[in-house]
Amino acid sequence: DNISERWVAVGRVLTPKERTDYESAQALKRLLIKTLREKQKVDSSVKIPFILVDKHSLKLRIEKDYFTLEEASVKYGLTVEEIIKERQRYQQLLQEEKTTKRRKRPAVSEPSTSKIAKVN
Repeated sequence: DNISERWVAVGRVLTPKERTDYESAQALKRLLIKTLREKQKVDSSVKIPFILVDKHSLKLRIEKDYFTLEEASVKYGLTVEEIIKERQRYQQLLQEEKTTKRRKRPAVSEPSTSKIAKVN
């Protein structure tokens, strides 16, 4: 009984507000990893923690601790503007990927060798 309730919670669709919060959390995650990688290049002792966006609570899990978007951005010194900019950059990237995938490949004029009938 409890498993079926959990299954519904996992499979549910996010509301538009939750979707934007989730996308913001994903953007914050990407920014955190990016800034930590840059710090790691300068100082090899900097460790990049395991970061996950929890879809249920819409919080960031950094190692074993859960943070709201505000807490995580304050802790790592990231501004709301940076997060919004990253979200927009990622959305633009997704749009570009969608448009390039839709383009049809040019028709091949010559059939491949496996398709050519063998003449004996």
